[in-house]
Amino acid sequence: DAIEAGKARLLQLGARGRDSEVLGLAEATQEELREGHELLEAKKLVEATELRLQELKDREAELHGPSFKKERSAIGKEIMALRNDDAYLSATLLLKDPEKERQRRIKKRQEAERLSAEEQ
Repeated sequence: DAIEAGKARLLQLGARGRDSEVLGLAEATQEELREGHELLEAKKLVEATELRLQELKDREAELHGPSFKKERSAIGKEIMALRNDDAYLSATLLLKDPEKERQRRIKKRQEAERLSAEEQ
């Protein structure tokens, strides 16, 4: 992260006071931009997934009779896979409650790091 590297370098050079304030503001701005981008990406993912789900439901509704049983079954499996996709579920939760979802992601990442450290 460029801001972190710049901050570390300024601290190494002995920067104090106003320089630290500027870096703090830059970090806050970067975090706001990151959160905004994260929300935008989540919205795009949810919209694309919901569009695909609707397409599959429409296709499934067109298939009548026993000759389409296998195709309906395959479509049903794809619908369930999309609804249960981790990225889709996470994006949906992020849009509903961003702070709660970010905390959940942090805990998940920490748990994965802990398990990875235990394996080594």
